[in-house]
Amino acid sequence: MKINQNTVLQGKRVTLVPYTSAHVPRYHEWMQSEELQRLTASEPLSLEQEYEMQRSWRDDADKPSYRGRGFGKEATLMMMSYGVRNLGITKFEAKIGQENEASICMFKKLHFKEVAVNSVFQEVTLRLDVSDQERRWLLEQTNHMEEKSYVELKLPAGVLET
Repeated sequence: MKINQNTVLQGKRVTLVPYTSAHVPRYHEWMQSEELQRLTASEPLSLEQEYEMQRSWRDDADKPSYRGRGFGKEATLMMMSYGVRNLGITKFEAKIGQENEASICMFKKLHFKEVAVNSVFQEVTLRLDVSDQERRWLLEQTNHMEEKSYVELKLPAGVLET
């Protein structure tokens, strides 16, 4: 069981909930986009493979399983804050496709530093070591965030509450 299996993080514009099987059909639909596959360095999967991937995320004790609904910066800050406060994380690393300038720029705004470029995989590695100063900054950026309990809705497969 994961520490965050029943956790909801509520921000100003973003709500993060655990990634459940009810989310898989919509996620699978999104991931049919060639652009999204390219930006996330993902391969196309069948719907059954997506369900298996969701189960592996659910069952992996080391992976927070959140699905964002809103803006990337706030969602990323919220996940980072949760990791620092609740999981004791002291270092973050992001590998981003070289052509994904928007994501690279966003992570740099979040104080990540470029530490490597891999021309073979066409990706940039950015890292943030969480010093006391970075921790204070991160917690200040997310002081509006509320942590709540999550109870999975019992809706028919493929139906999500909006």
